[in-house]
Amino acid sequence: MSKLAKLQKKSAEQIFREEMKRRESINPDSYIVEGDPDITLKKEDVGDGKCCFVMPEMNNTGKYILYIYDCDYCMPITKDEYSFVLHLAKETGMNLCIPMYPIAPEAGCRKALKMLAAVYENLVHKKHITDIILAGSGVGAGLALSLALHLWEEGITLPDKLLLLSPEVDSEFFDKTFEEILLNSYYDDGIYFSEGYKEFVNKYWVQEYAGQTEYTSPIYEDLRELCDNVIIISGTDDIFNCYARELARKIENAGLHVSYFEFPRMHHKFYHDNKLDETLHARMIMADLISDTRHRIIDQYMYEIKERGEWSKKYSEIFKDNLATKYLVNNSISYTKYKKENEFIDITKAATMRAFDDEVSKFILQYPMSTIVYLGCSLDTMFKRLDNGRVNWYNLDTPGKISIRKKYDKDSEREHTIVKSVDDMKWLDDIECDIGFGLLFVCRDIFLYRTSKEVVRFIEKIYNRYPGAQIVFNAPSYGGMVRKNMYSRKNDVDYKKYRLHVNDPRKDIPLWNVAYEVVTEKSVFSNIKVSKKWKNSIRIRILYNNHIRGDRLIRLRLGEERYRLYRDGHLIKV
Repeated sequence: MSKLAKLQKKSAEQIFREEMKRRESINPDSYIVEGDPDITLKKEDVGDGKCCFVMPEMNNTGKYILYIYDCDYCMPITKDEYSFVLHLAKETGMNLCIPMYPIAPEAGCRKALKMLAAVYENLVHKKHITDIILAGSGVGAGLALSLALHLWEEGITLPDKLLLLSPEVDSEFFDKTFEEILLNSYYDDGIYFSEGYKEFVNKYWVQEYAGQTEYTSPIYEDLRELCDNVIIISGTDDIFNCYARELARKIENAGLHVSYFEFPRMHHKFYHDNKLDETLHARMIMADLISDTRHRIIDQYMYEIKERGEWSKKYSEIFKDNLATKYLVNNSISYTKYKKENEFIDITKAATMRAFDDEVSKFILQYPMSTIVYLGCSLDTMFKRLDNGRVNWYNLDTPGKISIRKKYDKDSEREHTIVKSVDDMKWLDDIECDIGFGLLFVCRDIFLYRTSKEVVRFIEKIYNRYPGAQIVFNAPSYGGMVRKNMYSRKNDVDYKKYRLHVNDPRKDIPLWNVAYEVVTEKSVFSNIKVSKKWKNSIRIRILYNNHIRGDRLIRLRLGEERYRLYRDGHLIKV
């Protein structure tokens, strides 16, 4: 019997006994104590409950976060979560109010929400605090969402932002599709779902409020009047990740701004684990977004805008991005990717952008009503540069990248966004197109860090779904790959090893699949006129780069083509 099957055999009463035993080992009074010189700690009675106030000594902004910890329905705040609270206070300079709200089995969801509402009103009306961010983790995130909805109904000042971490937003588990996902999910973090668990939550937390979704399952409520800015953090190995995705989708459809960040292979509440690189990443994202700053990590996401804007000024004869240039007029981006500047690298990257623009333009000219799918689009606005007024365009990237992208650019008519990882091949289901009008997949840089076997498997999946489609990507020869790794290892702040190389596309690629045909194979410098302003060393390096085929663009046709060809707007061939 599998580990999950054994866990799912537990009854509600057995789960209750185990949880009560675990609760005995948690003693918040042993770690919520004064002693950190950078933190002032105060405890206050508010209504029928107690609150802990964590206030940073340095750079205190005067703003408050009402933080609702994850009680797992029946647990006090853990040491790991309290450590996370201390970090959040120090990093943001904000004061955190942590209500020690009623938990099961002594109380259910209604009493917990009543106490939290009293704490919020105390902050607003008695302490006269105007800048409040409402935050919650796990079950606390569900309570935070319920509280925000309650505040709107009561006409009470809404929080500035809502921060939801690994949200659990349906304690009655109404959605049978999600319930089926939960029943079959287990990631070795001790969190599981079963009929016994569902009965335990219903008996000790939901109690007599079954069916009152404003208390038990706020994801099913009308979210249009939620606060304007919602931040959601989740991991793909979080058993409740399906709810986080659905909540982000519903909030966006309600017309509100949502920043949704999803971390691959991360478990429930991974941001408590100080040993993980992803924890640092997630915490910096939280701090930047709730503080309305960018210097911790948001600028790192936006660095490519800085690059494209600078190329547009320095190398306008190669590449021009008016949107990036305009953005940099009023915004500065502090992050620096390389330890020292290298003009040849800048020219090469600008030339690569130009090569992709030229190749996609050529495809659109031949197939003016085609569909373009830009995989790993990041913050590039290629559609705005190449739109012919008829092409159908998809941008695809991870939730985090798309959240940042929305701060920079909005979709236009005929431009669509798919919020998925490139490796989650379910995105193939999201493409709506008539392949007869042409279909091109744009893969700028996303293959460079994969082995040839990985690239072959990836392209094969596209070919099986869309035979006759085309794909354009960049890949160096073996010599070019070696030189790239030598430079990046020394100079790139975030070094990643280049793995893909294609020495002779017309010989090598048919070995991947005999149905693949090379349409284009060219140097990224093929359409670039060498400027007299450039140093002789740069000119020599461009010649050498072409000699070793260091940076190259490849366009493939995947199988037999069945496109409708047009000339001057008239159909000439099927």
